[in-house]
Amino acid sequence: MDPATQGLLGAVTAQAILPARGGKHVWFAGLGAGMLPDADVILQPLSDPALPWELHRHFTHAYVMAPVMGLLAAGILFALPGFRRAWKLVIPAAIIGALTHAPLDLCTSYGTKVYWPFSMENATLDLFPIIDPLFTLFLLTCLIVAARRRSRTPAVVALVFVAVYAGTALVQRDAALDAQQKIAASRGHEPVRGRVMPMPASLLAWRSLYEVDGTMVADTVRPVPLGATRVAEGASLPIVTLEDFVADTTDPERVTSIFERFALFADGWTAYVRGDTSLVGDMRFGIDGRFSPPWAQRLGRAPDEPPIQWVQLGFGDADMSGLLAIILGTSEELRPLDP
Repeated sequence: MDPATQGLLGAVTAQAILPARGGKHVWFAGLGAGMLPDADVILQPLSDPALPWELHRHFTHAYVMAPVMGLLAAGILFALPGFRRAWKLVIPAAIIGALTHAPLDLCTSYGTKVYWPFSMENATLDLFPIIDPLFTLFLLTCLIVAARRRSRTPAVVALVFVAVYAGTALVQRDAALDAQQKIAASRGHEPVRGRVMPMPASLLAWRSLYEVDGTMVADTVRPVPLGATRVAEGASLPIVTLEDFVADTTDPERVTSIFERFALFADGWTAYVRGDTSLVGDMRFGIDGRFSPPWAQRLGRAPDEPPIQWVQLGFGDADMSGLLAIILGTSEELRPLDP
């Protein structure tokens, strides 16, 4: 999730586990250590410029690195005399905070190398949105109350909330997967693979992606706990392969290397953006059931252009008001899911 939420989870977890008398030394250490793994963005200049985010959610997010990141955060805080004197609480609080980072990122759909160095898998559980303001606000509220009262109870309440949230996300994900299977069957499709991923800000809007006959099909699914699931039909696009993309390039060797790593990063959900055969995007993410990727690779065809370059697209012309309507259940695109 976003760094602020990561830090808040680290703070409330440290506050819930360690003695309340630790006060700011406990929650602040948990906060800092919870955010520290995301400092890997400073490694961006060391990355291939065509894959600037390749080192994000890399080794700093691995389980085996959590104690190291915790000790590093504690060491930074020891620049302040008060934190040095409270080292017996600061060190465990920082390690606890750092230990919360990888599990939370693992719940999102981006992909995180939590098993490094034993595996380079971009692991994901597809449970949490990358950003959920209500989730973040609840953690923040509990932390403020816990800090002011020097009490563990509000922090424990926060962790109970996280557990309930995770359980709800699991139920919602399974309902979205079930809906995906029914949607595909209604079209006569037999998917070779599929994923459902929560869209930003809610567990009520899910992006469904499945592959059939070399084509990716996207829809928006709105499962409701103890209620009816509805679906907004999306679109389909042919999956772009390495052979498709390198057919016309001035540097096939470099383009091949970059495309293979980009496809691994995107879990193979790669397609041309808006029909532009020089631009292939990561189609995992979207604000609706269509294809408006946040980033892409551009193939340079002119001699004076880089052979391949990273392009930030945001979400293009995606309709944020449409996402809100999906979350609220007021979108006219939503239709009942046939049994």
